Amino acid sequence: MPLPNEQREYTYEDYLNWPDDERWEIIDGIAYNQATPSPVHQTISMNLSRILSNHFLDKECRVFAAPFTVRLPMENVESDEKKNKNIVEPDLAVICDKSRLDKNG
Repeated sequence: MPLPNEQREYTYEDYLNWPDDERWEIIDGIAYNQATPSPVHQTISMNLSRILSNHFLDKECRVFAAPFTVRLPMENVESDEKKNKNIVEPDLAVICDKSRLDKNG
């Protein structure tokens, strides 16, 4: 569900200032609150996480489970990443390029 009553675009800088106990994604500048996953969803996610983690054991890639912030690359924001308008929290993320990781995801 989008953030109610707001008619502006949100960025990664906004995301960094939101409460840690709330889960949000920003897609094309629109903020979406993430619902709590159902037990079925969690069961599937955990099974996939286990399978992927086992597959990538002793390999370069690492598996991360939600909540894990992924900033999708956008043109012209590398110089100021805080203006990025596409931040998601996928259920699972496989990262193979360690240079793409930092303390925030």
